[in-house]
Amino acid sequence: VFDLWPLVETLIRGLRPVSGQAGTRIVNAVPLDFEVYADAALLSRVFDNLLANAIRYAPNGTVEVHARKLDDQGSVECTVRDDGAGIPRDLIDKVFDKNETDGSKDGRGLGLAIFKTFVEAHDGTVAVESVEGEGATFRFTLPRKVD
Repeated sequence: VFDLWPLVETLIRGLRPVSGQAGTRIVNAVPLDFEVYADAALLSRVFDNLLANAIRYAPNGTVEVHARKLDDQGSVECTVRDDGAGIPRDLIDKVFDKNETDGSKDGRGLGLAIFKTFVEAHDGTVAVESVEGEGATFRFTLPRKVD
């Protein structure tokens, strides 16, 4: 169990050279003292991957990170939302598949597949919503602490 806000803030600060060059503003909207039950190293990689992708697809835009409780048992939902290019409708169902890329950006198409694997290793779920030209929102859940 650890506080999520400082983890996200540390990642945002580490990405400042990249986000600054892209002109992308990143907002940590995670509530202070918001605790999650997860492997901190894996969760860092999850957020780092989502933030790096958001910066890539939202130059001169804004990226927001949110978290909220889903229930009284401690399950949470985290979101990373950008106001960038969005995902074409024909690719939305494939974004979590290995080796799937949009072809317009450098990459091997592994990042979102790894994101999904890490979240599922926590017995969580992943989802994406997007409107092309308006941005994308990636959501994932983390289950409550198992006693």
